[in-house]
Amino acid sequence: MPRTATWNLHFVTDLKGRADDPVLLAAVPETADRHRAAVGRPFFVDDDGTLHSALSRFFSSARMRTRSEGTNRKYAHSLLIWINFLRGQGIDWRDVTEDDLLD
Repeated sequence: MPRTATWNLHFVTDLKGRADDPVLLAAVPETADRHRAAVGRPFFVDDDGTLHSALSRFFSSARMRTRSEGTNRKYAHSLLIWINFLRGQGIDWRDVTEDDLLD
């Protein structure tokens, strides 16, 4: 049965004063310059409030860190639409097949 709840997309605005937010801190890997480097980074949280760690790792990768903030935002919004489409179809994003791309 398809789930109707959706994933939510957020962007890191500032980590200073947010040291007690475990979801936010989990979305941003520990680095020497964690506060400045993470601003603008997208992260996804499901309807249960759980961080989507695979996507957070993707946006924390060296390849995505070198992309502009605008590019990261476009990728993030596109992935949000895709994940929520799959969820509405009752398909886990890890189980997508080529046939699912044709829907």
